[in-house]
Amino acid sequence: MSTTIYDGFRLAEGTDLAAFKQAVRDAIDPLRDQEDLKLVAIETAKYIDTRWLSGETIPAGAATTAYAQWAEAQAKMSVYDYDHDLNRFELSIGTDPGTGRIMVIVRAENHVLKDAFEDLDGVEEYGYWDNSDSYPEGVTRADWKVREAAWDRMLPGLGKISATMDTWVLRDSVEVRDELRDVEAILPHMPEASDRARGAGMDAYGDYLFREQGIEVMRAVNHVVFGRGVSIRPVIDTVASYLPPLTAELLTEGSGEAAIDPGYKDAVTAACAALYEQDKSELARKD
Repeated sequence: MSTTIYDGFRLAEGTDLAAFKQAVRDAIDPLRDQEDLKLVAIETAKYIDTRWLSGETIPAGAATTAYAQWAEAQAKMSVYDYDHDLNRFELSIGTDPGTGRIMVIVRAENHVLKDAFEDLDGVEEYGYWDNSDSYPEGVTRADWKVREAAWDRMLPGLGKISATMDTWVLRDSVEVRDELRDVEAILPHMPEASDRARGAGMDAYGDYLFREQGIEVMRAVNHVVFGRGVSIRPVIDTVASYLPPLTAELLTEGSGEAAIDPGYKDAVTAACAALYEQDKSELARKD
């Protein structure tokens, strides 16, 4: 057998599968709601900040519009796209014909959901991979061979998982529950101004290095993204200081005729220039 099953698990002997599925739903459902609230909040903040930083006003119903745009984008995506259904939670479930133990493969990108599953009673980490000699803590080489045999029986000849395992899905739609889209519900989950400004701050400094200082584009990107110089926090903080507070009034009624302070671009450029003075010796050095 040659495979990698990083998110493989085994259930305790004698597990009642129907009861176990209900226990999974009871544990993961409320967590999925919380993660969906965070997602809606982030998408709402992103929509508002993108308009605000480009000098546009915020229209009434911003939260509703932001969600609609996100849902439309999700509907157009392939299930294989990286940012499709980020809070999905699915299980492939089958019975090892050799031992009768229930085997599970978790399909989830959100570690909050995945960790909650692993913490459930009767759930044992039981992954297997043959691309390294690194075993989970407490697992011996002999244990590893037993795991290999179990997964070889569960997935003979590395055939389709669907041929020997059933699929269990927490939610049958990527859509967020209606009641979770309420402004008052998402407000407590809004990201901090510094988190909202991080992407714009990084982009601003990278663009400044390339356009104003003539730094080769990939060198500028690597310098900013991988933190090879001084922290870009001063630029991020400058951007953050110009962002509007995310209030219920803004999310529902909009900003009216108010838009970003016209001094924003000059302030960000000045922050970039000051940071460059600290970074220029590093940027001038040849690797």
